[in-house]
Amino acid sequence: MKLFTHSTILLISMLLVASCSGEKEQASEQDDPKNDPVETVEVDELEHEINEPFLFPFGLEIKGLDPTGYRTACGGDCCSGVKVLEKGEYAIFLDTSDCWEYGYHEKYLLYRGDELIACHEKSFSMGKLHSSFNMRNRIERTIDFENERYFIRTDTLKNSQEKWINKPFETAIYSSGLKGEVQKFVDDPREHRNIESDKDFTIHHNQIEGKATPVVFFNPFQPDYDIEIINAYALQEVSDNEARGIPKDAVFAYSTWYAGGGDLIYGAVNDGVLQVWYSYEDEMLEEIPPYELLLDIDLDVTLFRPDHYILFNPAKGGKNKLMIALDKEEKALYAKYEGQSRQIELRKKSDRMEGKKIISEYEEIILGIPNGTYTHTHDGNWDYVTYKGKNGKKVKFTINHELSAPNNGDGYRDKPLF
Repeated sequence: MKLFTHSTILLISMLLVASCSGEKEQASEQDDPKNDPVETVEVDELEHEINEPFLFPFGLEIKGLDPTGYRTACGGDCCSGVKVLEKGEYAIFLDTSDCWEYGYHEKYLLYRGDELIACHEKSFSMGKLHSSFNMRNRIERTIDFENERYFIRTDTLKNSQEKWINKPFETAIYSSGLKGEVQKFVDDPREHRNIESDKDFTIHHNQIEGKATPVVFFNPFQPDYDIEIINAYALQEVSDNEARGIPKDAVFAYSTWYAGGGDLIYGAVNDGVLQVWYSYEDEMLEEIPPYELLLDIDLDVTLFRPDHYILFNPAKGGKNKLMIALDKEEKALYAKYEGQSRQIELRKKSDRMEGKKIISEYEEIILGIPNGTYTHTHDGNWDYVTYKGKNGKKVKFTINHELSAPNNGDGYRDKPLF
């Protein structure tokens, strides 16, 4: 494992902690939780000793809180995660960043509505290196923003010792700027991450003379995952968008022209989701063929390029077509409904056989939190999906063969329809 300098650890940790997004999309309007009765929950006003450290869980019963957002990310030797728990007007952010022996940080933020009222942090970083052991610098602090109280304790010890600091807290000088400091780099996992411009991602091509190499999408929130868009010998920015039928508001446009022809790709943003469109130009053609949707990238969900897609028609009671994106091993990656921009993450729960039928069950993940279930049944040339919401309602879907296998039935489609 590579040694990081302290500054590198801090930079990676701050970048990863920023990987933290809130709007739910469901199978049908009938299953939308916004239509369910809203339960009002009263939570007693939190009481604590003003002149003592205000420690997590801040007088709340964790088992009584509801998870409403969760997100993780990893890069190099570091992983981070942010989870939000709520009850009534209170919300707690559980924010962690773990770089193994190089450093660790856990932060708990307590909100009343939109106001941050308390923070509790514990962390360690690598200290002086010795021939047979390393030292750790540890720190713990609590901040009561309502009463302007700040407490802290620190120590340094060998990294083989696991017990946490047990010496008393000391009073520290409170500053109003502490609120901005502890909220820095913490995003709300209850809200979607959105692409707004070309500054929110990177398109990279490692060009090798005479060899086609991948053009990849780099997601700064998931640095360990590059999404391959196409293979190209050369990648050049397009300057004459209008002449090539590319919208003015495209966030990027590239040509892969090589030896008389090449691919054309451009990116368009649809409600925070990046859609990559594709066509092909050839010196023998008078016009560029119409663009097709090549790839759909949702920063919250898309980690891998799907191998193929299956389209489903809704049964009675359903309104919109359903598209399931799958990898080469037939594992579903996400679901998406016609007319909606966001993808729905699917997490496999089980596989089973019933005769010749292959039945796969997936958990629906909305902003990191399990919700309903999707059951995909493959039976010969037929595929079926049943969605079951948390309220128990079901919506059934049957494969649309014409849209799922548009090339005369020769395999599933390799591009998304929407």
